[in-house]
Amino acid sequence: MICRRCSRPLTDPQSVARRYGPACWKKVRVEDERDYQDWLTEHTTITDAGTAAETIREIWKRVLAQTSDRTCSCGEPLESSDLLTFDHGDGARLKGFGQPQWVFLRCPECQHELTYGKLGADPLDDLAPPPVPVPDTTPAPPGHQDTIVEEPDRGSQ
Repeated sequence: MICRRCSRPLTDPQSVARRYGPACWKKVRVEDERDYQDWLTEHTTITDAGTAAETIREIWKRVLAQTSDRTCSCGEPLESSDLLTFDHGDGARLKGFGQPQWVFLRCPECQHELTYGKLGADPLDDLAPPPVPVPDTTPAPPGHQDTIVEEPDRGSQ
């Protein structure tokens, strides 16, 4: 087997599995990060870039932990896929994002997309931001008045 980036022979089992040598794998991940940042800008509503990046790293850890031996239907290891998100009403609420996110993997070889939910990976509920308190907008009953109690002026005593 040869590296998909430089065409050198691969001998290490991990390199063979991901189809990239160690140096090329680092370069591909940097290129993927740049591509991912472009994708995020175009398709997602981010409220806190640092928190969103941490959330995505945590999701990626979960994907790798549960899919390291799985491949796309084309034979490409899922660990070489791109992890992407986009704003979607039925997506997961995630820290750092302003809208629910649809999370999926995209195979770099055949461009097949596999949703996070179909991976059988851990749910993302613990990565949701805390709920935003909703102010009480219930109107006061008719005839109700707020009572203002004035304190006596203690300075004149």
